[in-house]
Amino acid sequence: MGVMKTSAQRWEKTGAVPLEMAKYLAEELKTTTAVLQGALPEPAPSRVDEIESLIKQLISVGTSPELVTALGHYRDEDKPERELASSLAVRLEAAQLSQDQEEFEELATLTGFSVGELRQPMSHDGFWLLIRTGYAGPERSEILSGVHGVLYAVRTELKEFSKKFHESDSHVSFMEEKHWFRVTLAHARIPLWTRTLRFVRCQPNESGLQWSSPTWQDRFWLEALPHEAYGHANFVTGFDSVRVPAECTNLRLVITKNLGAQEYEELGSDAKPEIVALIEGDLAELPSATLESFRRDGSTHDLVVSWLAADLWEKLLPFILEWPLECWSFSSAQTCIDVHLELPYRLYATSTIPPRLGRRFSVKLVEQSADGGLKHAPWREKSVAHIHKRLETSLQKAREMQVESSSQFPTV
Repeated sequence: MGVMKTSAQRWEKTGAVPLEMAKYLAEELKTTTAVLQGALPEPAPSRVDEIESLIKQLISVGTSPELVTALGHYRDEDKPERELASSLAVRLEAAQLSQDQEEFEELATLTGFSVGELRQPMSHDGFWLLIRTGYAGPERSEILSGVHGVLYAVRTELKEFSKKFHESDSHVSFMEEKHWFRVTLAHARIPLWTRTLRFVRCQPNESGLQWSSPTWQDRFWLEALPHEAYGHANFVTGFDSVRVPAECTNLRLVITKNLGAQEYEELGSDAKPEIVALIEGDLAELPSATLESFRRDGSTHDLVVSWLAADLWEKLLPFILEWPLECWSFSSAQTCIDVHLELPYRLYATSTIPPRLGRRFSVKLVEQSADGGLKHAPWREKSVAHIHKRLETSLQKAREMQVESSSQFPTV
């Protein structure tokens, strides 16, 4: 015993354990050497295939009338056995979390598995522990089923946080911290007004919850979150630690000509809308003192975008003069403003070549790099709405001028 204690103390001090001993310990503890070295265990396998195979077997021999009844609820599905297996897997996963003995016994009767077999670790949707702290919301901890529960919670927080403040420079950052993911929503001016969401995937067992690694499907959905935040905050730092935009003065507005179904068919699905105008806005003429003043107020982003949009209408007008102004309209979409063409029947019926209707152009915010490259930039809903309203006002004034001009020179 003294030798083992001395060896354990040496391993703890040096951090070096003989490979054979590490393998032995991992086997005895029913884990892996990687987990002993600090890595997260992989989620337990989904047992849907196993359950589906069992269902087909039991149905074929007719030993489970309860299973036949349950399968009847999925008779309209293309693969009823698969759908039932997925449903049972969800119930089993929930039972493993709650340790509901009655549910285990009911599932045992339904499937033919023993309760002991049903307690073997499995992972279908997975469970996530989410902890919310900080300003502008309740501090709470909750266990959510599946990564989509996490996505919904984060999206809701982003939406609510963006509604609360008029300042444009709020920042959202995403980070992976070994076992945990973290989303931080920071106010533009007041450091204390910060909201933090931390979440980790968990594996339930009879002893409780254990952190586990996210699956590749989990990562697929989580990696899309920074892009979704572009519609709620004007500054976003993704999991790659890159903040967009790096500086407000790198921002530009672009007008893109959108492709129709026929053009996509001709050019291929990878074809991108054509940039027909780049608006740089002479930002160098923006006084540094003004920039600094707006930065202290937390509204630099709105200042720069308003400066860029000063001649947006004049840049857009040549592209829409192909048809009367009454045929054009604007709508706000996430991080952009769309320009729509809709012709009244009298014009559509008499046109030699009927035009493509619908979303013809878009106004988007981009960040320009030192080498001239352009990449999509965040543009929160409130900021988009402000420029949208300015464009609608300009369009309405131009329509009125067009009507007034035509009334001064009546057709004989």
